Amino acid sequence: MVLSKYNIMESANLKLFCNSESNPSSSFSWTGSNILQTGSVLHRSNISRSEKGHLSCTARNTMTHMDQLVEGLSSANITLNILYSPRLHQLSRLNALEGENITLKCEYEPGNPTETTVLIARLHDRITWTDGTHFIPSLKRTDAGMYNCTVRNIMQPTGQLNEIVGEDTGIFQVNVWYKTSVSKFGLTSHPDANNVTVDENATLNFFCEVDSNPNSTIVFGRSDRLLNNTTLKKNDGFLHLAFDVQQAGCLDTASYYCFGYNNYTEIETAPRKQMDVYVRCSPRASGGQWESNITGAAGGNATFSFDVVAYPVPNKDGYVWHKWNGTTYSQLYNSDKYTVNNAGVSTTFTINAIEQEDFSTYLLTVSNGIIPDFNKLFNLRSQDVPQCPTDVTISATTSSSAIVEWNSQFNGGLQQTFVILYKAIESSDYLVLTEDEIERQKTHYEVTITGLKDGSTYDVIMFSRNEKGNCKQNNSLQFDTELLVDDPPLSNTALIGGLAGGISAVCVAFFVVVVVLFLRKRMSYKKGESRQALTKGQKLRTLNAVEEDADDLPDEVENPMYESSQPAAMKQDSPDVLYALPKKNDGDIYAVVDKANKRPTKSQGTKKQKNDAHDNAGFDIYENNQSPQHPAKKNVNHDGLVYADIVFANPPKGQKRLVIHGIDDMTVYADVDLTKKVDPFPDSDEEDGGKKKPNTK
Repeated sequence: MVLSKYNIMESANLKLFCNSESNPSSSFSWTGSNILQTGSVLHRSNISRSEKGHLSCTARNTMTHMDQLVEGLSSANITLNILYSPRLHQLSRLNALEGENITLKCEYEPGNPTETTVLIARLHDRITWTDGTHFIPSLKRTDAGMYNCTVRNIMQPTGQLNEIVGEDTGIFQVNVWYKTSVSKFGLTSHPDANNVTVDENATLNFFCEVDSNPNSTIVFGRSDRLLNNTTLKKNDGFLHLAFDVQQAGCLDTASYYCFGYNNYTEIETAPRKQMDVYVRCSPRASGGQWESNITGAAGGNATFSFDVVAYPVPNKDGYVWHKWNGTTYSQLYNSDKYTVNNAGVSTTFTINAIEQEDFSTYLLTVSNGIIPDFNKLFNLRSQDVPQCPTDVTISATTSSSAIVEWNSQFNGGLQQTFVILYKAIESSDYLVLTEDEIERQKTHYEVTITGLKDGSTYDVIMFSRNEKGNCKQNNSLQFDTELLVDDPPLSNTALIGGLAGGISAVCVAFFVVVVVLFLRKRMSYKKGESRQALTKGQKLRTLNAVEEDADDLPDEVENPMYESSQPAAMKQDSPDVLYALPKKNDGDIYAVVDKANKRPTKSQGTKKQKNDAHDNAGFDIYENNQSPQHPAKKNVNHDGLVYADIVFANPPKGQKRLVIHGIDDMTVYADVDLTKKVDPFPDSDEEDGGKKKPNTK
């Protein structure tokens, strides 16, 4: 049987026979469809689709006719048809936002035969579409999931009675992005409740679940009664969150909320769920800032305010105000004298037209039916001087600065000012720094003192004042500045030895004395001269600039460096001896201070007499009526420098005349006569008024 067409499945084995009738017998060859083979049988294993097409079988023989060779040739043709299934292209996940449109399409390479059926199926509900594409105009969350694509063709191989179905199947995912929503939120003990009441010390187990794609950032928090939002926990990239409150307390009464957001959700508009949790508890302070001590003036009004935390919330009768009458507390009621206003968790109590007897202690009692009741004391005081600062410390000391820190106390009902007095112990003048109270809620202050001398010890006095006056006590302490280390100065021996090469020993001795006197003169402080230093914008002035009425000064200053103005019999056994300051109030003991002579004149001298001089934090050193001895007259130049009279005798003939050169015109001499000695200096008084010891040869 001669076939014109032969259908065979791809990858099958092919076997074809080619026969002929000839004499002599023929040889066979196969050509075409990428085939070149000899023999009557064509055998191909795992045939591929590239071998489809026309195929020829040729038979040849050689005959002899009249001694001549004659070739016999005969051919037969056949079409080789390779059958194969369609093949799907690679399928990828499809992502789209909820509400957008999307087209599902199964792309494939046709088989042979090319007639192909395409089937799209959603796996979770088995819905199918037979078109080659499926269009979804508005994507829903239910459209998300796994999909199946199937392509088919029908093949009929030669020699087989049954058709063969060629098929290829692939799976792909449709991913629907959508905004976050809170699906569940509550307490595990009350999963569906929006309002829950629990006993104090109960455990609260919160849970929150969200529905979102992609996963969300989940935020769990609370809003207190002042509507202040506080985040308690935050999870990134999750669909659920849990949070526990162990031993719930009164302050855990609040509104709790949960919300989530992802790439497609705005944080500000993220949907949320919330629930109110009430913890049964007796009344207690809410933790706000309220003054227990307030001041008032006669004829004016004063108001106490207080907020509590309690559940159930106390009613109006749950707030009771009392006044101390000397033996017991008496309940107060609304009247022309007193105004009581109770609302929710707040109460206010006003005293109208204050009289002297109204300056007393008041008691607030709050009850809500749960034991114990809450009690708080309040005090109405008349305006007074402030309480002195506490915890005064000096830290971060450098060679030229130091930080003073302190905690403020009750200001007496008026704005207070903090005063810092400081001076080097060798100085008689205090410098002043002031710092105003910024607000009552601020309790910690610090000020930096600058412009200090290195390697010095400083006295510091700290107190506060308001319109009523200075606080009743003050703080006195000392600190040392760091010493700046320079190159060590030359010793007197080295200095004299260096000069001996140029001038005589007499000149050297005189020059050293002059230099020493000159340096002492420059380093002494002139009376009335004070250093000025500005710190943090504060005004700095010498204590001499304080007004004469001494209202700006503390009443008593504790300082172990000064003698008390009291007689020895009146002194107390205290490590800190007090020195007196001018004071206005009656009944106090003060040292006799002559303000007319704040500074001693030249004729008076500067030497202190024991127990006669009283150092004052606000003024210079004053002396009592005893007059110092007048010092002997000194040789003084126009700059105030004390000098000695030295006369050199005419030298013998042949020797150089001795002269004294100043620093600017010193000349080094090679000739030094060490046999010459200078006469001792005449006796004279030192700057402090004492007698100067005579020099020895």
